[in-house]
Amino acid sequence: MSYRRGDSGHAGRLYDALSSRFGTDNVFMDVDTIDPGADFAEVINRAVTSCDVVIALIGRGWLTANDTEGRRRLEDPNDFVRLELESGLAHDIVVIPTCVQGAAVPSTEELPPSLAPLVGRQAVELRDIGWHDDVARLIRRLERLAEAGKEEEKAPVEPPPRRRSWRSKRLVVPAVAAALGIAGLVTFLALRGSGDGGSNPAAVSRLRSLVPPITRPTCDQISWGEESARASLGCSGANLSVEYHLFPDKETMAGWYVQRRELERIEPGSGACTASAFRGEGGYSIGGSAVGRYFCFVDSEGESELVWTDVRVGVGSEANIHEGKGRAAAASMLRQWRCCLRLQP
Repeated sequence: MSYRRGDSGHAGRLYDALSSRFGTDNVFMDVDTIDPGADFAEVINRAVTSCDVVIALIGRGWLTANDTEGRRRLEDPNDFVRLELESGLAHDIVVIPTCVQGAAVPSTEELPPSLAPLVGRQAVELRDIGWHDDVARLIRRLERLAEAGKEEEKAPVEPPPRRRSWRSKRLVVPAVAAALGIAGLVTFLALRGSGDGGSNPAAVSRLRSLVPPITRPTCDQISWGEESARASLGCSGANLSVEYHLFPDKETMAGWYVQRRELERIEPGSGACTASAFRGEGGYSIGGSAVGRYFCFVDSEGESELVWTDVRVGVGSEANIHEGKGRAAAASMLRQWRCCLRLQP
């Protein structure tokens, strides 16, 4: 893992998460794993060329960083970040531009010719406000690469079939030019099935208009929504992530809901969704009118999850508290659901 020093906060956070999950032997980070006196450039080159994936962490100062003489670092052929990415691109290693701090992938004109191919690679963004959700998406994407091979990264990724939940439970990932030097392919969490959800602008716009105004600014169109949905959005709340799926009809939505409930082995009409008893299924109303059904549960890692439907507009939704466990987390989930997550047709 290497990075511009101005992005060290994000890099360190990602490094800690990845090494805690996969072990420090599987992560290369220049500061921590290069022995004193070693040829820095040679070590970096060996590390990058032995990797399956390189993640280029791009912060606000990544492009404009200058050396002590005021020259742009990327113009220096010996700049370590430039060398890392050149090595990855030259050896046909999967390189994923990963933007933080609101930065974007530079244009071809802003990069040295040797780094121009970086612009054509599928980039991801890690937002501070949606950090856990964004990191989980990146992890699922890496899992897809592990399964399908690196050639697939050159085209838009088509996620594999859905598993038990829309989001990953292990929020771990490497940082810039993060060399994942693992003998075999890196093992990551599963990415679920893609939908057609991101390809219908009118449906995406319609779905976005239904999300409560307080949550709407955090929403992004996603391409890994439910296969049967016309559009899918991923949004964030206080320590939680939520996904909305706009289905073509109520019957399709109902089928999705039943499958999700059966997957979690929750009996219809059983239990209760309260802070103290967070497992069960029932119906809910708004303004005295029945709106849909919902079920709640605590997953195998102790995190609270809530799934619900809205028959007024044919939308199915699911939320997950990714920080905090127990009654406090369940209570937070329910408060946010009532105030800020239920749709407003």
